[in-house]
Amino acid sequence: MSPASTQQFRNLVGTNIANDRFELLSVLGLGAYGVVYLARDREH
Repeated sequence: MSPASTQQFRNLVGTNIANDRFELLSVLGLGAYGVVYLARDREH
């Protein structure tokens, strides 16, 4: 896989998802099918 093909994913670090329940803290992994993020549960 070329580096250009991995650049199609937006960096969502700092974004809140699921009605602000989870905050994406950092990227754990990046591959051909997606990105895995470390997230913090803001309700616990």
